[in-house]
Amino acid sequence: MAQIAKWRCAIRLCQILTKGQVQCVPVIDGERLYYKQFRDAPFRQVSLRGRSAPTRPFRPFTQHTRFDRHFCGTYLAAEMRLRAAEGAILSTHYQPIDNTGAPGEVVKVDVKFTFRGEILCLEYDTKDVTLHEPFTVRYDSEQENVVHKTLQHRIPLIKAVVRHVDHDEASTGYTIPLDWMEFVGTEVRVMVSFFEHESSSRRSVTNLYWQGSATMKEFELSWKLRLLERCCTGDMIALWKMMGEINLVVPAQGPLTITTRDGELVLEGGNQDEVAD
Repeated sequence: MAQIAKWRCAIRLCQILTKGQVQCVPVIDGERLYYKQFRDAPFRQVSLRGRSAPTRPFRPFTQHTRFDRHFCGTYLAAEMRLRAAEGAILSTHYQPIDNTGAPGEVVKVDVKFTFRGEILCLEYDTKDVTLHEPFTVRYDSEQENVVHKTLQHRIPLIKAVVRHVDHDEASTGYTIPLDWMEFVGTEVRVMVSFFEHESSSRRSVTNLYWQGSATMKEFELSWKLRLLERCCTGDMIALWKMMGEINLVVPAQGPLTITTRDGELVLEGGNQDEVAD
């Protein structure tokens, strides 16, 4: 009975993940990882430019930012990706008020999927993980003092909770065991790219702290999907089996509906032009 309950829950989770409306709130820390190290401190302040201010990370999105869902890959290498929708509300200017430094790591991502009266809350965090070389740097040969930086690493899933939409966030809901998240696994891969504008003081011998700014150009979350009958709905399995390799974009305005008609798949809510035969 316990195994049957797990399978039923996994199928329901697949429906919420692939059809629900998305909210995503990432937290991007600097190279010195002030927020990651001191987030639980009751009082933390640093001196910058002659004044004291609390350590604050970079949060590019709000709860109102809309995201498109991208399905891509083959049946054995299927992926689901999240990207900010065109014209979505977001902040791209990174210039910390403390000495945490240039963009260094995505330390936390909270993702919520809402579908038919239920909310699935996924909490990803690198709090207990030490990442080695989470970013790559490339200097621009055409523009002086401009650096292309890409943060690309995995973030482990530490908590999954399902609650009803009528309940506030303080309510407990019910916690999903992490091994039940078989469809998307227990980690997410994040990719963020920046144009970093270096100031002359960054490489100054007398100034040890980063004094520049950066502009976020791209943000993407990606999950590797397991298309197994015990954790995935039949329409998603049929989509990959019948189409082979796909690159399907589902806009933020509505969910993807997959039905069969006369032996053929009918896609509603997705950009059918993006489907590759």
